[in-house]
Amino acid sequence: MHGTYSQMEITETAILRFKLGNAGWSSPPEEIWQKILQTFLFEIGDSFGIRGIKTEDDLCRKTIFNFVDRKDIRYLRSRDYKPGSISIAHDPETYRETLGLFELTEGAKPAISFTPFGRWTIDTEGIGEQDEIVFFSGPTQLAMTDESDVIFYNLGEEYYNLLCAADPSVSSNLWAGPDLKSLYRPT
Repeated sequence: MHGTYSQMEITETAILRFKLGNAGWSSPPEEIWQKILQTFLFEIGDSFGIRGIKTEDDLCRKTIFNFVDRKDIRYLRSRDYKPGSISIAHDPETYRETLGLFELTEGAKPAISFTPFGRWTIDTEGIGEQDEIVFFSGPTQLAMTDESDVIFYNLGEEYYNLLCAADPSVSSNLWAGPDLKSLYRPT
């Protein structure tokens, strides 16, 4: 393993996915996603990366996010992470990808929150799907979007309570991963 991924072992996951009765599953409604961004990820997180984006140029030209002013972008370094969607050609336990790590500045936050959650799954200029935006706090991977899910890592009691405070519906739609058979509760 290279990069800084090994500094934080992922021991448990919680997956935010809304159940639609017998009709299946849904991504978080936009108003709830915005609350999670503003009151949890933007408060705790200090950096982010987007799958397939490795440089400042990629971020400005090849994403659906509206980074129009380069002064809002601060490239930190490259970083390995474990993507949510992995091809069957790769070992899911050991496969990692590299993404560019950017500081979560006050100028970057509006660009991230401007694009609605459901618009992320697109293929832009041949660099692949950008449905995974990963949030970090120091070496710790906090959360990652993956298609219609938001995956949270090692929440613990304090972060779980802070996340649930974002909206009353979070606790009843936060599932223990990866089987999604029971609601998540911190251990």
